Amino acid sequence: MELFDPLSGPARVAGRPHAHTLGRRQSRRRRKRHPQRPRRAYLRDRGRPDSSLGLAHRPRNPPGGQLAAARQDHHARRTLRRGRPRSRPQRRRAILKRRRGPRLHELHDESAVADSARDAAEPTVRLQGVSKRFGAKQAVYDLSLELYPGEVFAFLGPNGAGKTTTLKMTTGLLRSDTGSVTVCGCDMQTDGRAAKSCIAYVPDQPFLYDKLTGREFIRFACDMYGVSADEAAPRLAELTERLDMEPFLDQLSESYSHGMKQKVALAAALIHQPRLLVVDEPIVGLDPRTIRVIKDIFRERTAHGGTVFMSTHTLDVAEAIAHRIGIIHRGRLIALGTLDELRRNENEGRRLEDIFLLLTGSEPGAAEAVDG
Repeated sequence: MELFDPLSGPARVAGRPHAHTLGRRQSRRRRKRHPQRPRRAYLRDRGRPDSSLGLAHRPRNPPGGQLAAARQDHHARRTLRRGRPRSRPQRRRAILKRRRGPRLHELHDESAVADSARDAAEPTVRLQGVSKRFGAKQAVYDLSLELYPGEVFAFLGPNGAGKTTTLKMTTGLLRSDTGSVTVCGCDMQTDGRAAKSCIAYVPDQPFLYDKLTGREFIRFACDMYGVSADEAAPRLAELTERLDMEPFLDQLSESYSHGMKQKVALAAALIHQPRLLVVDEPIVGLDPRTIRVIKDIFRERTAHGGTVFMSTHTLDVAEAIAHRIGIIHRGRLIALGTLDELRRNENEGRRLEDIFLLLTGSEPGAAEAVDG
């Protein structure tokens, strides 16, 4: 029975621990000099001055010569650069790390680099003192917020806290009663057309035209945003493959499930490569594979300088991909910062779920914490 060790390399035979070296031993024996074979010239003439030997008779790698010294110097420099040689388990962990990619905490560490870039950039979204009232209900009260290029911003809150209202004011679907909304440097009230041209919005209940196929709806979105057919074709092909839309893309959308509608709506939103992607509950009704793809798409958008503004009740998703998190409660923004900042402000080591429940009054003692 052959056993294979990926770090050791060659296969070994069980019960014969040195069987893998037999070939090398035999080759060494075959290389032994026959008694009648003359010794090499440079060995026969060892001890004679170098000047008396021709270049053809000098050893290519003389022991103790310049080549050996260079090798020793190279290994010494490598040891200083890398530190002590790693053991086999350390090498194995390094190999697995390269294969699996960064862990979640490593992604959050990388967000610190994005923070410094964010400080020097103009915000993609600036909400200043916005408020919105529906009759006797104050949905949003004096909310100020800035979103920057290269970040995923997760907007959390209980049902009816004002998340969707804030998202609709950001996209221009609702006009704020007070304050101002600026998107991509354009005021939403005075220059709404220019502001909306760099936005894509996916609501929690995707709207599609029932008598259009998914492909026709995406082409309709291309026409609205001025994307030519030549530009749209490769983008649509990529999104179709990644979101697995090929089986239903040419069917009427009236036959779609919620998950199918969500995929088509997201593809239509991404087809013009918006600077700001606003998504309300992006993963509701989706299978785990599609959720993974959408998280990857969000990371790719921000890696190219885009901004993702999403509201969600799925705290695991916010904890995994969000660079910053905002928590809204009863129309007021009560917490804002990175996950590590929220942990430091509330309680070291708490999960995002615990912090959310504490701040929104769903945990004993939370009311005092919020009021204070």
